[in-house]
Amino acid sequence: MIPQEIRYQTPIQPLPPSRAPWEPDPDRAVLLVHDMQEHFLSAYVPGEEPLPGLLHGVAEMVRLARLRGVPVVYTAQPAHQGRQERGLLQDLWGQGVADDEHAAIVPEVAPGPRDTVLTKRRYDAFEGTGLHELMGALGRDQLVITGVYAHIGCLATALRAFVLDLRPFLVADAVADLGADEHRMALELVSRSCGVVTDLSRMRQVLEGPGGPERPTQHQEGEQEGREPGQARPYPTSLGELAAQLEETTSTPADGITPDSELPSIGVDSVRMMMLTEAWSTLEAEVDFTDMVQCRTVADLADLLETTHGFTMAAPQKGPSERVPSRPHARRGGTDGGR
Repeated sequence: MIPQEIRYQTPIQPLPPSRAPWEPDPDRAVLLVHDMQEHFLSAYVPGEEPLPGLLHGVAEMVRLARLRGVPVVYTAQPAHQGRQERGLLQDLWGQGVADDEHAAIVPEVAPGPRDTVLTKRRYDAFEGTGLHELMGALGRDQLVITGVYAHIGCLATALRAFVLDLRPFLVADAVADLGADEHRMALELVSRSCGVVTDLSRMRQVLEGPGGPERPTQHQEGEQEGREPGQARPYPTSLGELAAQLEETTSTPADGITPDSELPSIGVDSVRMMMLTEAWSTLEAEVDFTDMVQCRTVADLADLLETTHGFTMAAPQKGPSERVPSRPHARRGGTDGGR
């Protein structure tokens, strides 16, 4: 079980010297907000450190990242997990998140409409979430880590990022832990073995430097030029429309795209998956990238669109027999918070 009534002063000064020589770069980075859910933050004494400092640090990092155009990714564990879903976590921490109220990300750092929320079921933010694929699609190789708990999930994520050749940066005053000793231990281990330990002051300099927050983000630039990244377009409601949009994205002729066409065979890789996700994103409803990467065929993709948006994919004009068949879609969690 998670300890309760946690209070301590955040032990970040002096920062441990980092073995890695890397410098954070907003054009290469993704900001991770790790497990900032009611379930985990309820362990802290309200109004006493480290909770106020944690909330301030994470909120400030999110604000700066959004202004600078750095993608913001959240992880959250789902409620009502059984033994099979939790695995060995059950032995150490019990049942986990009890209900939807405790699964919610705290309002002080809530996701925005263009942020990504990934469902995770293990310590690190990569296992089974699609985060690695997402970063590849975005062309990003730096992960700036904030959230809880520093010596468990945040440390595991930093180690996994390093193994995947992604440079991790742990923001010392935008993470919290079960106690001061564990917090300091996480900083020491990251700095010695897998990443760079930094702080809010340094990250503010990076994000507010030349071309900082006042610079238009990629999304804003697209609006100014009358376009969106990936060219925003309406959701396809027929196989013909879907094939036409896939042709635009991949250059594969639409007349060669059938329901049974495997997406990789027609050129839909992780980068083009992200292009399609961005192209179809709206404030009302979105196709989640972690669901997209589960699709193997055009029919799977059509089924996902039907499931997400509640319409029926119309049959091609040639005849009802060519309608995209409905297939069960194995959804991976992660859409409950939106992108």
